[in-house]
Amino acid sequence: MKPANLVMVLSDVSLGYGSPQIPSLARSLGDLFHCPALVIEPDQPDRPPVSLGMENVAQERVYTLTHPYTWSGHIEYGLACAARIDRMKPDIVVVCAFLGIGALVRMKHKPRLVIYYGIEHTSGEMPEHRQLFNAVADRIDLCIFPEENRALLDAPRLGLEHTPKVIVYNSSETLPTVMPAEARNKRFIYGGTIHPARTYADHFLLGDLDNYPIDLFGNLEGFESPGEVVADLAVRASNVTYGGHLRGGETYLRRLADYNYSIIIWNPEKEDTLYAAPNKFFDAIAAGVPPVCAPHPMCVKLIERYRCGILLDGWALEDIKRGLDAALAAMTPPRFKELVSNCIAARDALGWSKQFETAAGEIRKILIQKGQHLMLEQPVRSMSKTGSV
Repeated sequence: MKPANLVMVLSDVSLGYGSPQIPSLARSLGDLFHCPALVIEPDQPDRPPVSLGMENVAQERVYTLTHPYTWSGHIEYGLACAARIDRMKPDIVVVCAFLGIGALVRMKHKPRLVIYYGIEHTSGEMPEHRQLFNAVADRIDLCIFPEENRALLDAPRLGLEHTPKVIVYNSSETLPTVMPAEARNKRFIYGGTIHPARTYADHFLLGDLDNYPIDLFGNLEGFESPGEVVADLAVRASNVTYGGHLRGGETYLRRLADYNYSIIIWNPEKEDTLYAAPNKFFDAIAAGVPPVCAPHPMCVKLIERYRCGILLDGWALEDIKRGLDAALAAMTPPRFKELVSNCIAARDALGWSKQFETAAGEIRKILIQKGQHLMLEQPVRSMSKTGSV
């Protein structure tokens, strides 16, 4: 069998600030195909380049004259990626979300396998992107979605209803050491974007939840005077703290491991915030930290299956308070240790390597059907770290 020459992944975001599944997918595919992987990333000016530091995974940033998320920047990024595909002739090409889809329109090289990684959701909008996808749908061999409802809703919109599909949850590839249940700091953590409406930060920062032991980490967005909002926490002697931006990946996971609970909530105003496949949910599971979740359908499904967290009844302030109270009541040693143990069982079942095995099996089937006899590795790379209660 012939070995593959290169996996090229067209990222939709600058690397190192989120979406860790993109480099994880690149590395896993490189392992599967016995070849190096290259991730092409757009230049988001507010996100300086961050080295992945991953063995056998290179990265290259594409600079565009306008912001990559403008339509002109989107076109320029797609053209630049197409030029790299034609020059490097990778056997495997992965398009993440929508930004790199123009490359499939303009490239002349025909990869042996093209994968669409639906890491973002159209919410029934984005007509120009949907038109592009429908124009190149016959060039896509496999769709990977991080959540079932996203696959059901978006695939027909993008002309991919008949393309083979697999679900690969946004599981963490890194497994930090799980802190003993009794050694936690007895506090809640929230990590991610902090916005008055989109993530209900008005409740967390403006006094409604001052009595709860909550630490917030992330970028403040949507506040007219964010400095005043943070300063008022100290003036009120709130039990809520703001710790600024905390880098993702292992840095975030190490900090997360000290906490008793991780708060997971977004305003379900659109499909993408209702049917979310949240990194932070799987980060919490990976760190053995029970999530306190609003009833987003995927979170409901997994928490009820593994009994590894606390579900809110809804998104209203009183729902949040009742959920936090239930979590505090469950902090007694026997009950909390059970929650932590269930998190560990969930991470063993939902970990990245097991998730990727599903995709690897579908890839093998597709290559056989296409008559592409590329050399594959078996088994795939295992998790990088393990831990216990």
